[in-house]
Amino acid sequence: MNEEEEIIKNGLKSHSKVDTLCYAGMVLLAVLIFLPPICRALFMDGRPKSTIEDVVYSTLTCRYGYADENKTSVTKSIIGYYRNGEPRKAEVSFYYYADSVNEKDAEQAKYIALSDTVPEFKSSVNKNEIIYSIDFVGHKELLSKEELKEFTMPMAGAMTYYNNLEYICGVESETKQEDVAKWTD
Repeated sequence: MNEEEEIIKNGLKSHSKVDTLCYAGMVLLAVLIFLPPICRALFMDGRPKSTIEDVVYSTLTCRYGYADENKTSVTKSIIGYYRNGEPRKAEVSFYYYADSVNEKDAEQAKYIALSDTVPEFKSSVNKNEIIYSIDFVGHKELLSKEELKEFTMPMAGAMTYYNNLEYICGVESETKQEDVAKWTD
């Protein structure tokens, strides 16, 4: 053997452990780089991340009857519309069992005052019914108004509140699947 071949042979022998570790490191690095995308392709369900969730729409209806100053029977109804227990809309109606409504009914005084101070609190009069309503969708600032706290409570709190005032309450609920990413309110 000539001297050059001997240097190469001895050099390869002396560096073989280092070379082996280097190759093993390169293989390990290649596995670490390519393993996550391969696993993602194998185990991913192929659908984009969904923002569709179960949403519960509920209607809380509370009623109570009384006689006004003219001895006319009146049914007062408070209807709250909720999404996942949070208020979206509220209505208060007074149904008079007579040919006309009594717009000076003492029970209505606070709602008349409320419709004068909060422009979003609207009223309408039919033949024998007066309806006051407020829509919170698009008016989130109304949820923090103290004078509207009767309508801005979460559904569970509202039901307890009205039951304590001796109203008769019932709840209707419906669950729908909706894309919550498209909600604007």
